[in-house]
Amino acid sequence: MRRTRSDVDRPRGPAALRNDPRASAPDPALLAMPRARHPHHARTVLAVIVVLAIAFVVQGLARNQALDWATVRQYLFDSTVRQGLERTLIITVLAIVIAIVLGAVLANMRLSRNPVLSGTARLYVWFFRSIPLLVLLILVYNMSLIYPQLGLGIPFGHQYVTVATQTLVDPMFAAVAAFGLQQAAYTSEVLRASILSVPPGQREAAVA
Repeated sequence: MRRTRSDVDRPRGPAALRNDPRASAPDPALLAMPRARHPHHARTVLAVIVVLAIAFVVQGLARNQALDWATVRQYLFDSTVRQGLERTLIITVLAIVIAIVLGAVLANMRLSRNPVLSGTARLYVWFFRSIPLLVLLILVYNMSLIYPQLGLGIPFGHQYVTVATQTLVDPMFAAVAAFGLQQAAYTSEVLRASILSVPPGQREAAVA
């Protein structure tokens, strides 16, 4: 197709499309297409069915004589259960704090150009993501079998402060340490992936 002089001199780009009346006119075929209607009635019926199903399950559990709700209520609000819930919350909060702090350190070590730091972080993540949590709990709780005493002093020399590992590692300490150390391995990978997902231009802008 031969291009005339008027076609060559005609401006192109977004500004030309905005000034061109043919570009701004809508397509009649698109205007003639009917809009898709949302099935409001079908969604309402489905919501009613879901509510009726939930009500059926709840009333079935409430009227079930085999559950003995009086006994369930007695044990549910017992002091032993409350103490267990409080300890669970304390362990959860402490483990999350350890995982976030240690995970941030491990993520930066993994991204470091130093092979010692990067290799140490890689080994840590591999070990704690590979070992089952129950086995890790047993190992931490029985740390006194490997290290009977923990001391602070000169390496291969005089120890200024020593403490028996068995008195230090109680069940609470073992649970917090095991959960925090293992979760730190997963958190470090999440943080490392988040750092790597930031475009280089955004990093340069932040540094600037």
